[in-house]
Formats: sequence, C-alpha cells, structure tokens
Amino acid sequence: MSKLQKIAALVAGVAATAQAYALEPAPVEMGGFQMIPTLSVATGYDDNPFSAQDGEEESMMVSTIAPSLQFLAQQQDNIYSLDLGVTRGIFHDSTSDNYTDFNLSGAAQIVLNARNRFDLGAGVFSGHEDRGTGGTQGLGAFIEGPTEYDDTTLGGKYTFGAQSAKARLEFTADYLEKEFDRSGPLGAAVANRDREDAAIGARLLYAVSADTDVTVELRSTDADYTSETRPRSLDNVDQEVFVGAEWDATGKTSGYAKIGYSRKDFDTVFREDNSTVNWAAGIVWEPRTYSVVTFTTSRDEEETTGTGNFIDTISHGVNWTHAWNEQVSTDVAYNLRQEEYVGSAQDDDTDSFSAKVTYAYDRWLDIGLGFDYTDKSSTVSALDFDRNKIVLSFDLSL
Repeated sequence: MSKLQKIAALVAGVAATAQAYALEPAPVEMGGFQMIPTLSVATGYDDNPFSAQDGEEESMMVSTIAPSLQFLAQQQDNIYSLDLGVTRGIFHDSTSDNYTDFNLSGAAQIVLNARNRFDLGAGVFSGHEDRGTGGTQGLGAFIEGPTEYDDTTLGGKYTFGAQSAKARLEFTADYLEKEFDRSGPLGAAVANRDREDAAIGARLLYAVSADTDVTVELRSTDADYTSETRPRSLDNVDQEVFVGAEWDATGKTSGYAKIGYSRKDFDTVFREDNSTVNWAAGIVWEPRTYSVVTFTTSRDEEETTGTGNFIDTISHGVNWTHAWNEQVSTDVAYNLRQEEYVGSAQDDDTDSFSAKVTYAYDRWLDIGLGFDYTDKSSTVSALDFDRNKIVLSFDLSL
C-alpha cells in the first residue's frame, strides 16, 4: 500500500492498518492521479440467510461480486480521493433476494497552512437490508425480497492548530438523508423510516505529553423523519458531551477512550425524553509487530428500525489478527451487542463470532476461508435465531 493510498484512507475515515490492506495493488498512473482497480469475489454456505427463528430456517449458497475503482491525487499537501464500488449479491435458491448495492464517495484533505486544515467528504449509497434484518426482523420466513434504501451524506471538519501545538480545535458538520424504496416487502409503510440527520460538533484536544491528548467534545444531532405517518412523531434532538483521551504508540498500545452524557429530546410530548451515560473506547495492543489485539466497547442511542422510541445499544468486542508468516494470517473476532428498544418490551442480546484464515498467494491476490456464527436472543421469542456461514473469498488487484 503506497503512502498516498494510506493517507487517502485516513482522509476517508478508514483505518489504514496493514491487516486491513493485505493486498498491495499496483496503481495505474494516469497523468496527475492514480487509478486503483480491485475485485472481491466470495461464495459460501449460509444455514439461515434470512435470520429466521428456529424451525423456519432455509439454507442456501450465497455469493457476492464486488468490483471497485479508487482514484487518488495529491497536490502539495492536499489529498483527493474518489471511490466507486458495486456489490452484487446472489442468493442461489432465492433470486427475489438478489441485490445490487452502489457506492460513490469522495474525500479531500485541504491544508491551508500549518494551523488550518479542512477534511471534506460526500457520498451516495444505494444499499439494502436483507429480509429478516432491520425493519423486517422476525419476518424473514414470511416475506420476499430485501428492503432497499438510498443514503446521501455530506461532511466536513475544520481543524485549527498545528499538529505540534499544545491545543487544537476541531469543528464538524455532517448531513445524512435516508430514503427507503416503497416497492419493498413492507410497501409504503417503510416511509416511516425516511429521515434527515443534521449534526454539528466541536472538540478540544490538549496535549499532556508527546503521545497523549485529553479531549472535550460537544455534539448535537437533529433527526427529522420526513415522511412519517405515525401519530407520534420520532423527530428528536440528541445532545452529547464527552471527556476523554487519545494516545498513540505508548509502549505497545494506542487508542482512545471517552465518557459522557447524552440527552435525547423528542418533539412530541407523547414520547419520553431520555438521558444516559454514554462511552466509547478502542485499545490496540501490539505484543509483536505481526500480532495485533483490538478491544472496543461503546454505548450509544441509535434510531429505531420501527419498534420503540430508539435503541439503547451497548457493544463489546475483541479482535486478534496474527501473521504466521509472510503469506498466512488469521483474524478472530468476538462481539456482544445488547439492544434495548426503549419504549417497548423488546430487548435483544446478540453474540457474534468470526474466524478467517487468509493466504497471500501474491501481491495481487489474497485467498480467504472464513466462518461466522451469530446467536440472537430476544424478549420477543419470534426474533430468536442462530446462523452459521462458511465463506471462500478471493481479493484481486492489478
């Protein structure tokens, strides 16, 4: 992975770790910018692709084909990227569940001088929710087809202060428009999930050592449900304040941790406002240069998929990536996700485990074999399910 590719990944908000980019694509130079084509192909067996409850499962082979193009350019300290991707999903025994997702996104890092920088991004995404997930959870065995939606995103961050300064300030603004396709399995009822989110935020970073910053963060998000027909609106404003720290390469660990207060106020008096203590932390431990363990934990309020007022979500995860030699690496992960659908009787606990071995055949080809296991238990018994997947994958580049 070239230096320009790593920087562009960071500009786009993607973790540019060696493990995440086992491929080493050879960019095509095109007069001032680079073009990087890649192709991912996967096929495997899924014993419950639609997350149906016990006794209602149907198993089948599922395949995906995902070509992508990335364009990169650099002008002095400014970095520009454009990403185009398509994912075709094929359910071999249920063609009505096939899907085509499309993504187009761009990002720019514009450095005015040592003390002033802008990070900008925009994107459009045509995606889907597999039947039995999202707004159709518990219905996987009784409906046909995925639920499709379109996302439009805009975002920007302005940073004041040099990287070596004692203190830095960041100001952010983000916008999301989500619109669901009325021709899906839920018909016009899915319009209740259409929404626009507008968020603004500010963060102070204060260096207490060469590798550690303490942080204070404020953020406000206004969620506007644009097409809802429900009698009690879900429109709300979520305000958050956090204090925390970030550190890099302190011995063999790096990471971040923050804890704070969140208050969600609904526009209607018929939904109860809510206050919670939220947190987020991620710690990367590298006992060896070829072995990385990542720990994550968080608590957040997510917008509901149709049940209750919102989803109070707590998540804990651990991931271990290990390179056994120059060609063989493994990735093992476990995650526990606890969801309380506030304002309803639904509480869900989901355990997920995954394991994958990757063989780097050459710089341009990775071959992977993975196993995924999911076990969900809910206070609503119709939502209980377990799921096993075995997937063979091929990642290719020039």
